[in-house]
Amino acid sequence: MAFSEEWYETELKSSELETLHRPPTVEYSFYTAVKTGDMETVVANCKEDAFIHLEGTGVLSRNTLTNIKYKQIVICAFFIIVTVALVTRYCIDGGMETEQAYRLSDFYILKMDTCTTVRQIADLHHEMAKDFTGKMVLQKKSSILSKPVVQCVDYIYSHIKERITVAVLAEYTGLSESYLSRVFKQNLGI
Repeated sequence: MAFSEEWYETELKSSELETLHRPPTVEYSFYTAVKTGDMETVVANCKEDAFIHLEGTGVLSRNTLTNIKYKQIVICAFFIIVTVALVTRYCIDGGMETEQAYRLSDFYILKMDTCTTVRQIADLHHEMAKDFTGKMVLQKKSSILSKPVVQCVDYIYSHIKERITVAVLAEYTGLSESYLSRVFKQNLGI
């Protein structure tokens, strides 16, 4: 039987499953809260443990025991990977430097490999959400930074594994080392 026919049959029998999925607006509002640096909403979401409430996530197996198992560890692991990927893209859209966002994403996905319980995955999710949100709060504050400082910060993240000196940054921005140092001090206090 072709997949399209099987899908059609499944749809006709959908009353058997009767599991409605939660609306995507619930997730979108969370991603937007992270993107805009709304730490209050993100912390409230973490306190509610909304991440591990799996109602509305569908039926993943017709075997009840397998369905429960999937919804515990497997789905939580899958959700954190999806959430990290979407939060990363929302934050890039919100102004986070692309390479910084992807490195942070990679960090949390790799950390997820060490999780063995739903609680560990949920705690990692909460830390990830607060970390991205905190960085977006800083991003908002940095939006008042001068163009040379923003250029330097972007350069630093793009060349994080290289030795970077004030001379390199001055050459990159086309400014003198002393002027660039003064601008940094004025903008960032360092």
